Amino acid sequence: MSSDYQFVNTAWHDTDALRRAALLSPEYHRRAVTSLIVEAAGSPDGRCCILGAGFCQDLDLRAVTSRFKEVHLVDIDPDALRQGLRRQAMEKSSAIVCHTPYDVTGVHDDLIALSNTSAWTESAVNELLQRVRSSGWSSLGGGFDVVASTCLFSQVIQHVLDTVGPHGEAVYVPIIQALRLRHLELILHACRPSGVGLFITDIVSSDTLPQLPSHAGEQLPQLLDQAVNNQNFFTGLNPQAIRAAIESQPTLRDELESAQVSQPWVWNAGVRYYAVLAVRMVRCRAEKRPQNIPPSGNTPG
Repeated sequence: MSSDYQFVNTAWHDTDALRRAALLSPEYHRRAVTSLIVEAAGSPDGRCCILGAGFCQDLDLRAVTSRFKEVHLVDIDPDALRQGLRRQAMEKSSAIVCHTPYDVTGVHDDLIALSNTSAWTESAVNELLQRVRSSGWSSLGGGFDVVASTCLFSQVIQHVLDTVGPHGEAVYVPIIQALRLRHLELILHACRPSGVGLFITDIVSSDTLPQLPSHAGEQLPQLLDQAVNNQNFFTGLNPQAIRAAIESQPTLRDELESAQVSQPWVWNAGVRYYAVLAVRMVRCRAEKRPQNIPPSGNTPG
């Protein structure tokens, strides 16, 4: 693996009024996410899997389906995905395969059930962690050219905090860490050899970092470095911790040809702004992949 955590697309041409308006347009986020997916496409017969497609507000579906023979859209909310397809007039696209309702964590309902208990025992936490580690995406298949998680994981974290947050950090932090590692593993393992995994995530919002809109562009990386140093980021989404996991965990490190972190950008989501970045992971070629790493899709979902 090459640990070249570089910013991709680093050339900013700053910053007259029109440029700043473009950076803060709600459409900018959709174009950024779509471009990352489309630019990772290989052959025109390729297959793509998008996790957390939801209302498809992050995606230009026509652009994506023009580059892939199959586009698998995954979400836990069937109604959201139906509305997203309808809004883009893509309900009848033969290229799109929908997987709903689909829980990518494997423990969504378990968290809800266990949130109603008065106290969590250590054994209950350990059982949940074991279910996280054994979860998989077998019904989605594998061998994708591109697998992209599109601002999904912050929602996963929020679900953990909403359900078991009152039980304290000793309960929710290990769960979030286990879910993060498993999510990254499954993104990578669902890729074919030399395929591309994209972990796209929001890491902080203007609720706690109100300077975000005024720092869109070349000033954003420095602002985010300061925020991270001040522990101002969504729980579980410290970019430094994500890098450390990729570099230290054999199930990730030994599977990687290379990994890069994108230039961050600002997502104007209407009620607030978010800072977003993407980790781009290229799975190693088949002849380099260690024999002790299970192929994607072997673990029951």
